Amino acid sequence: MAADAVQRMESLKTGRLFEAAARMGGIVGGASEPEMDELSQFASHFGLAFQIRDDMEDAAVQDSGSGRLTAVSVWGLEGARVRFDSSVAAANRCADRFGQAGSKLRDLIDLISFA
Repeated sequence: MAADAVQRMESLKTGRLFEAAARMGGIVGGASEPEMDELSQFASHFGLAFQIRDDMEDAAVQDSGSGRLTAVSVWGLEGARVRFDSSVAAANRCADRFGQAGSKLRDLIDLISFA
């Protein structure tokens, strides 16, 4: 199914990169194993939101009939926006679990959120 393919592609495309960065930060910061798991979850949700946002921006300037497999080509602009909002909310929940220390994670989320 195209939706599953997009979800997998988006998470592997950017999500793994953000996950590696988040885990490296956790290692340097002395994070516990549960904290490392939470950082991984944050990065996964953040990466998906980041990639969906990128797809939505691309769709605004390109012909959506380009044949590329993207969040917008599969779910439409509104469906992609719903999935973006859901991923942002999940990333925020992960950041909130770090309390005040999660403020930098929330700052990252703010960078990709729509005004």
